[in-house]
Amino acid sequence: SSKDEELNARIDRVVEKSQLKSMLNQKQLPMTMVCGWGAFKPIIDKNVSDSPLLEWYDGDNVEFVVKHGVIVGVIFKDYYQFNNDNYVFMETRRILDGNSRIEYNLYKYDKSNEAQEVDLHSLKEFQDLNKDGLEIKGYNKVLAIPSVFFYDQNNVNYGRSIFMGKIDLFDDLDQDLSQASQTSRVSTPVEYFPVDVNERGKNGEARLPKVYNRQFIASNSYPNGDGEMSGEIHTTQPQLNFTQYNDKCMNTLNLILTGILSPATLGMNMAKDDTAMSQREKEKVSIMTRNNIIKREEKIVSECVKMLLDLQEYMETGAITLQNEYNSSVKFDEFATPSFENVGASLIQLLTQGGLSPKMYVEKLYGDSLSDEEKQAEIDYITQRLEQDNLDTSEFEWKDTYGTGFRENTKAENFNKVPTE
Repeated sequence: SSKDEELNARIDRVVEKSQLKSMLNQKQLPMTMVCGWGAFKPIIDKNVSDSPLLEWYDGDNVEFVVKHGVIVGVIFKDYYQFNNDNYVFMETRRILDGNSRIEYNLYKYDKSNEAQEVDLHSLKEFQDLNKDGLEIKGYNKVLAIPSVFFYDQNNVNYGRSIFMGKIDLFDDLDQDLSQASQTSRVSTPVEYFPVDVNERGKNGEARLPKVYNRQFIASNSYPNGDGEMSGEIHTTQPQLNFTQYNDKCMNTLNLILTGILSPATLGMNMAKDDTAMSQREKEKVSIMTRNNIIKREEKIVSECVKMLLDLQEYMETGAITLQNEYNSSVKFDEFATPSFENVGASLIQLLTQGGLSPKMYVEKLYGDSLSDEEKQAEIDYITQRLEQDNLDTSEFEWKDTYGTGFRENTKAENFNKVPTE
């Protein structure tokens, strides 16, 4: 967002043209958690769009150049095949002497993965590219937005998958589901038909009834007391224990979800006697994982929008001035949490009784949905209204006793001061 309405319109335009929202939800967020890392590659192609676009590369097709723990370069890899020959196109984006550079290299590799660099213009797809690369003067940013959520001690320059350490559990779950499926299959009722009562084919063989998903076994008829051949059709079904396989699947699934997603979030009732409060507490099991993702995602989204605006300016003027002023906030949906009205009703009592500062009230009520400027405007407004209602917050001695943001009013005489309304 920006105070400038014209800039706000530009922000909306670049976000829509680049399909940023759908790429975040369908590619970047899930693939970063699964693969461990990836990166956005901003591109300019005036033949396709008059605005900059974004391409997503997952961990298999992107490498980072790291120096002192800081990503100073990103290498994107694209694979091509022409006349039964395999090629890999590497696009290196880095900073050199304060300028943002893009460098191109084309390699040809064989079945043994032995690669040899070839002329860039060997393939028609790269005829228009400059062999010396591209440089944006005065733009001290790598033209890429890396995406990493979790630290990996075994690969410090990259990230780790959220499923690391759970692959064996997925194998166990697959086995449990296979056993449950096999149990269901063998429990199918079996109908026994005397051969004599079935229709006959051209060769005189008995035809089994054509009924979906049934097993039929032919049995010979036998003579009765009158000497006539007779028999009966009867059905059998084995008694198998489905519960043990279902319980094993649920236990394995709970282990897989540990640290990733609380079962209560999915609506899976962990115990029939759980209270509503207990269910909400279980929904918060993975709150640390969620908070970590949100903090990283806020920065990634902000960097994407800023770089798109910079490249839009470059497409229009041929230079980047870096004079745009804007601030960002990211809103994430929450599951099974109190509504806005319920939170507001609970916090307003603490605010008016001096148990919560205006700043902490705004933070708890709005969270990440407002920018810093919008939060400050709300704080100023609430402080002004409290003063108008004869509850001057300056008369209170605020003391953050436990470091939680909740304040203890140390002046006992002020506890009885409440708004007139």
